[in-house]
Amino acid sequence: MKEEESAFKKKVLKQFLSGDNLFGKDGALAPLLKDFLEESLQAEM
Repeated sequence: MKEEESAFKKKVLKQFLSGDNLFGKDGALAPLLKDFLEESLQAEM
């Protein structure tokens, strides 16, 4: 788990520093946003 977390942090930092979109199709935060939205929609149903 620590290795995955470290790789995730490195990817986010790399994209942030390069100015890439963090929430776009290939963005580092896209899976996190997707999971959040899906869980929110499930809670509403």
